[in-house]
Amino acid sequence: MQEEVRWSHFSDVHLDYHQYNLIERFNDFFRGFDAAMTKALEHQPNFIVISGDLFEHHKPSPPAIRQAVYVLRKAKEKNIPVYVIAGNHDQSYSYIKRYGGDVLHFLNDLGLVIYLSGKNEILLHKNKNGEPIALLAGINYAGKLIGKKITDFVKRHNETLKKWEGKIPRILLLHAFIKECLPYNYELTSYELRQLPFDYIALGHYHGFWEDPEGKIFNPGSTEHRSTKEWGKESTRGLYNVTAHLNGKKIELDPKYVRYPVRKKVSIAKDFGTITKQELENEVKKILTENDEEGICLRVSITARVTDASAHMINLRQFKTLTTKTLITLIDQHITDTQLPTKKVVTLGEAIDDLLNMKYKINPNEIGEYHMLIENVLEMAKENNFNAIDEAFNHFLAKIKEPFADNTQPKEQ
Repeated sequence: MQEEVRWSHFSDVHLDYHQYNLIERFNDFFRGFDAAMTKALEHQPNFIVISGDLFEHHKPSPPAIRQAVYVLRKAKEKNIPVYVIAGNHDQSYSYIKRYGGDVLHFLNDLGLVIYLSGKNEILLHKNKNGEPIALLAGINYAGKLIGKKITDFVKRHNETLKKWEGKIPRILLLHAFIKECLPYNYELTSYELRQLPFDYIALGHYHGFWEDPEGKIFNPGSTEHRSTKEWGKESTRGLYNVTAHLNGKKIELDPKYVRYPVRKKVSIAKDFGTITKQELENEVKKILTENDEEGICLRVSITARVTDASAHMINLRQFKTLTTKTLITLIDQHITDTQLPTKKVVTLGEAIDDLLNMKYKINPNEIGEYHMLIENVLEMAKENNFNAIDEAFNHFLAKIKEPFADNTQPKEQ
């Protein structure tokens, strides 16, 4: 029996993404994929898994397909299989039904990947001696239906999953958001996934790094930053190189997260509070010139309230030309102009003053007396003394001489 099994896991490659309509960013996603594959092959794995979104679209361009072939061939030349599933970007059920397959089927036909789908949704990976050393299962992206899809999958393959428990690593490739990664838009929770009869859940879809504290669920993140939300302090991305130790009864996992460099991204957010138009423009110019670095992606987000100009007349994006070295400069502006001063909190006393002055036209010099009446009503309300409330309220109405005061008197018994 083989005592050790190795695999590499990455996800969300997004080949064919022309971010910002730049050929350089198109190539960055290729470089991210190539770097991940290089790190994976250094691990000398028995196989590699990619948890969805190999491509940005389900109909990628020929150059993107060539990029995929170039990288995947490196694994094939070393006889290392690459198992894949479809993500939300690179699948279309209607397209597959209409034309009999998609780009993942095509790469499967070429022998460059093993597409875990349909009849091949669960497979045993065997070593050179024909011994099973791992069980690979794949469930393609299904959005909010993923929970039912997983339940049905486990029912179909329950006997097989039980048979190999503790003997070989059972690996599930899954493309879904979990609550711990995206609490406002998730399909599953880590608790639900931990109950599944698998030893390693190779998660994709969420582009950030996340690892289950209990050591069962692993999300490496995308191989290149796809949106500014993913920009962090480090311009790196990563993958998992995993070693599983087997003794026939128990499987011990040793996952290592390995990083590699990608194009540097810098995100700066500044709130200048109240400021003049000229002062604001000078500050923005200063930020841009100080961060004009060769080849980086720069994003500057500005918030301010301008005192001497209309907000719609301010265009900070015109200063992007000051950055001559960056690959791209993005400027987001959230500008308001000076308005009448306002109070965020209005006290009960101030509210009563407004009511008496504006609605009932009470002389400001006499407001104090009415305050006492209203405060008495409120105090009695706390004590549930409703008879006293009626009496005090009617006294208040009579005092301000409202036309309907007489109609609100308690009826005689």
